[in-house]
Amino acid sequence: PRSALPIGDEESAAEDAAIVDYYPLWYGRLLSGLLLLNIGLFLLANSPLVVGALVRANVSVAGAPLPPLNSFQFTLAESVIRFWRTGGMGFLLSSLIAVYSGVWPYVKLSLTLFCLWAPPRVLPERRRNAMLGVFEAMGKWSLIDSLMIFILMAAMKMDFDIPPADGAANATAAAHATGAAPPVASVSVEVMPTGGITLFTLGVVLSLVLTAAVVHMHKTLRLPHHHPSARTLRPAPAATRATPSPPPSPPPSLPPPSPLSGRTDRTSLSVMSPRGSSGSLPAAGRLARAYHATVAAGLVWALGATVAAFQPPIFALGKRGLLGVALGETAVNSYSMIDGALNLLVASPSSPEWLMRGYFLLYSAMLLLAPLLWYAGSLLVWVVPLTPAARHDAGYWLQLLYSFNVLEVYLVCMVLSLLQLDAMAQQIAGEMSQGSCEAASQVLEDHFGDLVQPPTCLTLASGLLSAYWLLLAATLVGIPAGLVVARRLEEEEEEELSFRQSTVALALLCAATAGLSEVVVGSIQGAAAGAKVPLAFVSTILLPIVGNAAEHASAVMFAVRNKPDLAIGVAVGSATQITLLGFPASVLAAWAYGEPLSLDMLPFETACLVLTILGVATVLPSGRSNWLKGLTLISLYVVIALAFLFHDSSETRAPAAAKHKRLG
Repeated sequence: PRSALPIGDEESAAEDAAIVDYYPLWYGRLLSGLLLLNIGLFLLANSPLVVGALVRANVSVAGAPLPPLNSFQFTLAESVIRFWRTGGMGFLLSSLIAVYSGVWPYVKLSLTLFCLWAPPRVLPERRRNAMLGVFEAMGKWSLIDSLMIFILMAAMKMDFDIPPADGAANATAAAHATGAAPPVASVSVEVMPTGGITLFTLGVVLSLVLTAAVVHMHKTLRLPHHHPSARTLRPAPAATRATPSPPPSPPPSLPPPSPLSGRTDRTSLSVMSPRGSSGSLPAAGRLARAYHATVAAGLVWALGATVAAFQPPIFALGKRGLLGVALGETAVNSYSMIDGALNLLVASPSSPEWLMRGYFLLYSAMLLLAPLLWYAGSLLVWVVPLTPAARHDAGYWLQLLYSFNVLEVYLVCMVLSLLQLDAMAQQIAGEMSQGSCEAASQVLEDHFGDLVQPPTCLTLASGLLSAYWLLLAATLVGIPAGLVVARRLEEEEEEELSFRQSTVALALLCAATAGLSEVVVGSIQGAAAGAKVPLAFVSTILLPIVGNAAEHASAVMFAVRNKPDLAIGVAVGSATQITLLGFPASVLAAWAYGEPLSLDMLPFETACLVLTILGVATVLPSGRSNWLKGLTLISLYVVIALAFLFHDSSETRAPAAAKHKRLG
């Protein structure tokens, strides 16, 4: 509908018009009601009176079932407390659950409702765009609690018999089949999802849909007036009757459909430059073509690698100790992404079949189907000519698929949970046995240490397999490429932040980075030991990659924009800053705190530093660059990384520690 106000009055009215003023009144009220209902759903799901999940043991003695034993209940508060008590990476996992499952849903939904009704005079469009962008990207992280339950359902599913049966995973079934006497006792342990986790998962799914709808409404309002999908203010009934609506002016002619990589309606790196009079492609055109090919290749590789990583096992889980002996051949299992979906159908026999089928469908849609559709859709939009209206509609569906693509959340959750599964299993075994496991562990250690290793009731040993790293690499490549496509689907350039806003944002990010750094430093030794990776490799290779991600992105961005001076300045300047300021300042700070830290580096680290300086100094003086020099530096980095991965620093650090002690 077209507004009946004159142009000047319409522009003035737009300053007091919220998002809902551009849509039918019933639509805005329906969205608002659903957002409030969603908040109530989260309040009910996170209530201490509603149990999220519980560990159930079904025991039968001589074939006669006993009443089920329910223990170790999961509510939001208990999950936070239990993971916090496990220590190590449990602190980080507990904090993530508390923030993203306990606080974030209410903040996101409340501010989404505010964005829906607040006019630009109260909430400027630029600020609203930034807020909704954060809600769109971070909404999926509320599922971290649900994904933890999924992983625990696979880890704690155990069926064993007492005494153990030789060559049979279930002696009771074998006895019925052969007519023999059943075992003395049969035990089936499962993690049973209940109302709390079901309501919470439904709340997260509903919040993703509602947030995607509000974000799409906001992006629609930012379209140019001549865009086919552009909307105008909803006319007031009185104004409509008083003043006849002027005939709408014909929209300007739009350019013919073109691939997103060759758009001509905005200036960006993906715009193809015209050919020169001599027929040769200018440098900007060659750069744009290379950029387009890189994004397309990244999406193709991410799609293929993700499909290839779904079938092989991504992690292995072994149950050791006394229960490992009872389980026999079924004590060690490996799981793929597809196995994770299929296991949900049988993970909790005590739960209703329709509920487990629902979890199976949700898992399959969000972890298997959504990533593939998002990669494929992004690639299609990137290379296929589309009209402006089709691009806008495609942007909505890709945005919705990205919101439901929780693969990166699952990969992060898997690492954190596998590191803490053993500690969580000890808590579960201790509560279910009511303390008898501690006494049994002492008896096993004193008398049966050679037969049961380790001498405990239950010990979980887990590890990541090669398919996990392939899936992680595909995610790290595919998500940035898909976000580039989503960025190109927007019709207008983002406005830059003011100096004051940039300063405040920088201060907040620095404070957040400092807090996260404390968490990382406190857990790095435990993480390195749990992953069986040398501490030197983690601190020298992995931490700088994560900590300097912003600088890496800036350097690559400047290089893509053909600004090598800025790219080299960012890369070399960062290294110079650490060498001449960060390292000496750390030594002075350590001296003030009484910690043994000096500039006396070990021979291996010194040799790597000298080799790095020589490699960079060989490339920079010429002032020219090509692909061979870049490949040489990347190869040098890979060699140094592999050297730190396989280097044993225990022999060199012992004399260094003794030297520090003598100097002290």
